[in-house]
Amino acid sequence: MSILDIPDMPIELYYPNCAHTIDDIGFFNVPPLNGSGYICDWIAACDKRLAMDVDTIVPGHGPICGKADFAEMRDYRRLVLCEGKKHFDRGMSAGRAALDIDLGKYATWVDSDRILTNVARLCTERLQRQMATVKAC
Repeated sequence: MSILDIPDMPIELYYPNCAHTIDDIGFFNVPPLNGSGYICDWIAACDKRLAMDVDTIVPGHGPICGKADFAEMRDYRRLVLCEGKKHFDRGMSAGRAALDIDLGKYATWVDSDRILTNVARLCTERLQRQMATVKAC
């Protein structure tokens, strides 16, 4: 963590771990593209930011936001994680699972077809980690 000392406006900078890239964990009204970061780590990074005593979040992508916007973005990732896991547990491929997942309110987001890449990434993550230990669902 780094703190910039600006009179009457402390600014805290955090490294989000293995989320999207080094400094990008915020996407709003568009699904994040999980090409390289782990979805589980992304959720943990979001939870860490939401636990902070702040009113304003300046993400790497998208507009400056508040906690409600950030929580909605995190909840999209939880949906991908939880629904993807359910589908994989039933023996579905990543492609079939992505087509079968009901995105609900996220279906209206621009580029909602990113679910295909995101579920494929989740499949890779599943192979690399023991998903049964994930507490997000």
